[in-house]
Amino acid sequence: KLHEVNSYIWCDGKKFKKLGYDIEDNVKVLNIENSDNGVLRNSMMPTLLCIANENKDFSDKYGIFEIGRVVNGTKEDGTCNERKRLGVVLYDKSGNEKSLFYEALEMINVIISDIKHTKGEFSKAAPVHNWQHPKNTVNLSLNGIDFGTLCTLRPSNKSKFDKTAAVVAFEFDLNDFNSINSKPVIFKETSDMQSVYYDLSVILAANTKYADLEKCWICENISELESVKVIDTYEKLGVKSITVRLNFVSMDRTLEMDEVQKHIDTILGNLNRIGVVLKS
Repeated sequence: KLHEVNSYIWCDGKKFKKLGYDIEDNVKVLNIENSDNGVLRNSMMPTLLCIANENKDFSDKYGIFEIGRVVNGTKEDGTCNERKRLGVVLYDKSGNEKSLFYEALEMINVIISDIKHTKGEFSKAAPVHNWQHPKNTVNLSLNGIDFGTLCTLRPSNKSKFDKTAAVVAFEFDLNDFNSINSKPVIFKETSDMQSVYYDLSVILAANTKYADLEKCWICENISELESVKVIDTYEKLGVKSITVRLNFVSMDRTLEMDEVQKHIDTILGNLNRIGVVLKS
C-alpha cells in the first residue's frame, strides 16, 4: 500500500541541503520571494525523499508516491521542457535493503505487465544524480526506450536520512512510458491442478544478464512452465549468483517430479552453454 503525496515543482533549498541533495542547474523562477526555492526540479526523487524523511517516525515501513511535474531545461522556443513523472519511495526500518529493492522491482513489473502486457528490461546504470547509489542504480526500459530508474541511496545521503533503515526509490517518465505501444492482451486459462516449483541457484558468468538466463528456458517452449521469479541474489569476492523459482503446472494432471527434472536438466544444459553453472 502506497500513500499519495503532493509537492511543489521547485527545489526546497533548506530541506535538500539537510539531506545532502545537490540543487542541480536548471530553469529558475525570477523574482521569487525565497531565493532558496528558485530552481525548478528535474527529478521527483529529492522532493519525495524529503517528505519520506519527515514522516519516518510515524511508521516502521511505508511507501509514498506522487504523479507530478519536473522540468528538464528548455525547448528550442525557450519554453520549459515540462515532463510528467511518477515517483515512488519505499522506507523500511528493518534495514533489509535487498528485500525492499525486490519489492520495488515487483511493483515495477506489475505496472509494466498490467499496462503494457509485457516484461520490462533492467540494466545497471551509472548514477546521474549525487543521491543515487554508484552501484545500486538500475535503468528501466521497454522495447529499447528508456523510461525510468530504480535505485538505493548513496551511503553519504543514506546516513543523513537514516543510518539503519532501508530506502529504495524509483521514477518513471510517463511521457516516455506512455509513448511505448502496449502488446495485445492474451488470456490463458488457469489450471486447478497442484503446481510444482523448483528453486535453481546458479553462478553467473562475467557480464551475464538476467535476459541471457531467461532465453535458456523460453527457447524450450515448455508448456508446463507457468512462471519464473527471482527470489535471491548473492555476491561475494566478485562471484555473483542468482536463485530463480521455476513454477510448473499442468492443465490436466499433477506433474511428477521426474517430469519436472527433465525440464530442469534441459535448462541447465542451455545455461552451461553460456557459462552459467549450478551453484554447489
